[in-house]
Amino acid sequence: MTIRPRAVIVGVVVLVVLAAGVVTAVILTSGNGTADTFAIHGTVSVSCTSMAACSGYSDIDSGAQVEVLNQHNEVLGVGSLTENDSSTGYAYSFLFTVSGVPRGEGLYGVHVGNANRGVIWKPEDQAATTGFQLVIGS
Repeated sequence: MTIRPRAVIVGVVVLVVLAAGVVTAVILTSGNGTADTFAIHGTVSVSCTSMAACSGYSDIDSGAQVEVLNQHNEVLGVGSLTENDSSTGYAYSFLFTVSGVPRGEGLYGVHVGNANRGVIWKPEDQAATTGFQLVIGS
């Protein structure tokens, strides 16, 4: 059996290309990419005077969508509400986390519930550190 020089060269080139692809994939999925994103945490509190008054907030419930927006109203990330254990009587409290939000947008807005709820805005440093504490109701 004779080894052809051309086959050896092709084999080496294929191995180099594969190795380069693996190294590139490792670099892209390593911690380098995570510095460009952050997670936004927050709470949503709903306070009602009666069960009838709470019916006006049916769009704010466990599983409701939470959107993080940029200044151009483009959605940067989506999460959902989970009920907090501190909910009592006609006062409900929910938690949320939206991960993978890109840095560098300046202002970040959070929207929860129907279109009438509006968007609450914070600069990046506050959005990343203190998060959002939204209060709805009386």
